[in-house]
Amino acid sequence: MSNLNSQAVIDSDLPQWVRRSDPIVRRELGSDWKGLFPNLSFLGRLMLVQMGLMLILPLKVILILILPLALLFVCLLPMVIFLYVRALIRIIYRSSNSMVRAKNQHTLDLVRVSLVPLAQIIRGKVAASFWSAVGDLDFVLLGVVSFVVPYLSVRYLATLETDAFTWAIRAQMVLEMLSWCVRVFTEPFMFGALGVLFGTWLSVRSTPMMATLSAMVFYYGMLVALHWGIDAHGVYHVVVVLIPMLLPPLVGWVALRATHALIESLS
Repeated sequence: MSNLNSQAVIDSDLPQWVRRSDPIVRRELGSDWKGLFPNLSFLGRLMLVQMGLMLILPLKVILILILPLALLFVCLLPMVIFLYVRALIRIIYRSSNSMVRAKNQHTLDLVRVSLVPLAQIIRGKVAASFWSAVGDLDFVLLGVVSFVVPYLSVRYLATLETDAFTWAIRAQMVLEMLSWCVRVFTEPFMFGALGVLFGTWLSVRSTPMMATLSAMVFYYGMLVALHWGIDAHGVYHVVVVLIPMLLPPLVGWVALRATHALIESLS
């Protein structure tokens, strides 16, 4: 089976512009196309089971079940953080460097002659940067799905009385579980889109990457500041949970639109 056919089979359930069989993505990836997409069906079922247990089981039973996993989570947390940071840095490097290289070598104009829509070219560069780090992100997603319940349970139970573990608190924990899992996809998309934007805007090779890394530091610094000293429940905390869930796709979409407008203005 050819590389193209293999890519098409692996990515058949994904949108066209994300697939490695897409000509733009395939051109950007070169020989680095072989990373497998995370098994979302398995991870989804695992998440549903954990959500059901969180909503149904009494607090004391949850404590008994999560204690071994909580200890394992503490041991594996540094590795998960390291892999996620490495994946984001790789995505930022690939996306920003791709656009700088396209500008300096004037290949962007050549690709546009082929009647490929400019929006598809931009999205393809972001998708290719994601695929370059999919191996690390696969492990990170598995770690998040496996250990988010122990982490949230310990954190919530440290600030709540046993009789305060109400249905509202349980629903809030489920929402935060979803937020953590969604962020594994939306935050790389955001930083990849910002890398493409800064790569289009700034011509020096290292400057776009440093600008995107600065945006990453600002983003996570903002999240730490929002969480600092707040209670583990309440309306304000729900808003804080929703911000990292909704902000990355919004920023990524704005960055893609800004990149499109900037390239059109430079043409």
